[in-house]
Amino acid sequence: MARPEVPEEYLEGYTRILADVCATGRRLTRDELESLRVQGERAAEAGHGLRTLVRRHLAEARAFSPALATAGIDRVLA
Repeated sequence: MARPEVPEEYLEGYTRILADVCATGRRLTRDELESLRVQGERAAEAGHGLRTLVRRHLAEARAFSPALATAGIDRVLA
């Protein structure tokens, strides 16, 4: 059975946040965390599971910067 694709609306702003965090090394702000939490809740209400969302976010991180996949994904996730 094919897994449903996670629509872009549930990843809105994620790559911008990722780019800024990678460039500065800072932690996410409260507003960024809240925005991502709300998107996650909306995705769950729409029937998207946590595993599917995490995979999609990881895929976005790898697409954003292939170097993250080999050199720093653990650092970014921390």
